Amino acid sequence: MTSSANQRIQDRAIRHYKRLDPNLGMEIKLTKVQKYLREQHAIKANTETIESWIREYEKKIQKIQKIVSFRSKEEIKSKTEQFNITNLRIGN
Repeated sequence: MTSSANQRIQDRAIRHYKRLDPNLGMEIKLTKVQKYLREQHAIKANTETIESWIREYEKKIQKIQKIVSFRSKEEIKSKTEQFNITNLRIGN
């Protein structure tokens, strides 16, 4: 199988994983993703492989969330520094 085919399989697995109830346990999620790949796409993948794909996906998501959070904090900080209240007048 080519790497692009592997990537498509991985994308399908992640897409299905994201649709699952977040309250389900990891083993149940892995089983459901494995069953989905087998029944819907005739793809046989072991749970260790699927778990590695999910962990990789979650690491990417966490990294993106940290970057967004950091940028948001920096934007708030820069905006509060730009707002100077000493020159404001109250009343007429």
